[in-house]
Amino acid sequence: MSLFGKVLDIAKGATNTAKSTAGPLAGKAKDLTVQGMHMASAGANKVTGGRFEDAIGSVTEKVEGVLGRKPRE
Repeated sequence: MSLFGKVLDIAKGATNTAKSTAGPLAGKAKDLTVQGMHMASAGANKVTGGRFEDAIGSVTEKVEGVLGRKPRE
């Protein structure tokens, strides 16, 4: 096997490892982002006494739409 072939095999192995690792981590990151956003919006509602609850809820829904996820219960 040539040097190029060996490098190509190593690169393919690294790519497969990265794909198998990154997928689940990306899903967890989205879930954690949504959960953190819900915590922040709840805190903002508490601090403002609920005066901006509709606006905060609207932003929360838009971010969830961008992420394509709802938080895990």
